[in-house]
Amino acid sequence: MKKIGVILLLLLLGGLAIGYYLYNKPKTDYTDIKAEMSITATELFNAFNQDEPKAMGLYQNKVLAVSGAVSLIEKNQKNETVIYLASEDPMFGIQFTMLGSDSLNYIKLEPGNTTTLKGLCVGFTNDVVLTNATVQK
Repeated sequence: MKKIGVILLLLLLGGLAIGYYLYNKPKTDYTDIKAEMSITATELFNAFNQDEPKAMGLYQNKVLAVSGAVSLIEKNQKNETVIYLASEDPMFGIQFTMLGSDSLNYIKLEPGNTTTLKGLCVGFTNDVVLTNATVQK
C-alpha cells in the first residue's frame, strides 16, 4: 500500500513539473524566420470572416507578414503588448500579441501608423489572432 502511495506521489510531482515547464517555456522568436506569405490586414480578415474553415486551412500555424494601419495598442492580462491592425470591419481586425524582445521596434508605433507585423497565425475569435509577433524589417 505504501508503494502505491509513493508511485502516485511521484506521478503527481512529475505531472506538476511538466506543467510548470510548459507554462514557462520561452516563446518562439520569429524575428529571423521568413514569412510564409504576405497579406494585407483587410484581405486576411475578410478571408476568415467569409469562410473560416477554408482560411484556417490556408493560414493556421503559418508565419504571416500582415500590412495595415494600427488601430489600437494595449496590454493583455499577462502584461504583453497587443497591437491591432484595422480591417474594413469597424469592430474587429487583426490581433498581434508581440514578443517582448522586439519592444524597441514596436514601441514607436501609434494608432494610425501603417506597418507590417509578422507572427504565427493561431486562429479566429472575432479578430484574426497572431502570436509571437515582431515588426517586419
